Amino acid sequence: MNNHLFKLIWNRRKRNFVTSLGIFISFLVLFLVLVLIVKTMGNYVKPIGYETDDLWFITFDWIDHTEDEIKETLLLVNQALDMEPDIEEYAYSRAYIYSPMVMSATNLSYEDAALNCHIAWGDASLAEVLSIPLAQGVWFDQQTTPDLLEEPIVVTQMLVDDFFSDGIGVGKVLERGEDRFKIIGVIDEFRNGSKFSNSRRVIIRQMIHNASTFTDLGESMGLRILLKVDGSLDADNEMKLIKKLKAIASDWSFDVRELNSIKQSAALWTLVFPGILTIICIFMLVNVGLGLFGVIWYRTDRRKSEIGLRRALGAPAHKIYRQIIGEALVLTTFSLLWGSLFALQFPLLQVIPDIETSTYMKAYLLAGLIIYIITFFCALYPSRKATRIEPAMALHYE
Repeated sequence: MNNHLFKLIWNRRKRNFVTSLGIFISFLVLFLVLVLIVKTMGNYVKPIGYETDDLWFITFDWIDHTEDEIKETLLLVNQALDMEPDIEEYAYSRAYIYSPMVMSATNLSYEDAALNCHIAWGDASLAEVLSIPLAQGVWFDQQTTPDLLEEPIVVTQMLVDDFFSDGIGVGKVLERGEDRFKIIGVIDEFRNGSKFSNSRRVIIRQMIHNASTFTDLGESMGLRILLKVDGSLDADNEMKLIKKLKAIASDWSFDVRELNSIKQSAALWTLVFPGILTIICIFMLVNVGLGLFGVIWYRTDRRKSEIGLRRALGAPAHKIYRQIIGEALVLTTFSLLWGSLFALQFPLLQVIPDIETSTYMKAYLLAGLIIYIITFFCALYPSRKATRIEPAMALHYE
């Protein structure tokens, strides 16, 4: 019976071309969308690299101030934060945490290899404030001035794995033109976008803010002071803190917020592109499903005499079910075979960077399963109608 169905559909390949093409295109689109969805869901279950509970942050903006004036004001801000009983620790950063649309990147090289890496800035307290675990080496020391010849950096394990075959990064020196960066520590992850964002090659450069010097002041954009609080900081204390900061610099603008307050919006931004593709894919699948349903219905209706004759010869209802649904599934199988030839090129050629082969295979199996399920339900009602054809009525039309 199965061989008969395959021969039947193969002989009707020209008649089924448009339907097969629709299934083929839908499978490829669904496969690519599922690759993105599987990758995104895989990111969600991975550790993000830091903790944000009981964390607040201060952002500020200065206009038309000299560097010396900015340094003097920030030192006064430090003193005010040191006197706050609810603040356990604080750290300066330009790490763009929960800011998926903002990033800074550069190309770094090691021997003959060159890779694009994302840049973040943090001071000696950042690892403690964010509870960042170290996989190798040490974090920055606020008391030491960076070596002008080899600037110390902390990097993610992904960068180490991509650059060094031995998996050891501490002590290695990366280059960017005449600049040299010496790796002093390695952390597992640092995904600044959200839990849905991809892992990245990240280097963290050192910020220093003490009585003698400030580094990486630049513009105020992206510069934050992260506050580790004891959990009792609330809206009233927030306003009191803003008033104290405004008393220090009345012409500066300050904003104090809980870090988790922007966590949800960051996740939504990360999901915008996968969401749009998913909606487009759903509309395409609905259209293909409706088209397939119409084709199966029309062709089943045209075959009343054939089905009536089979029923008159004693064919049971389940065999009629099996024939109609089986033909639809075989047609889908032929379409998926052609689709597989294209889909399996993606992991072989690594068309999309940073996507693991396992992600492609999960998406491939899910896409095939969904297409088969859609086909089954599209054929279910027409096949049920076919089993209700009375032999006498069917043969009467002939």
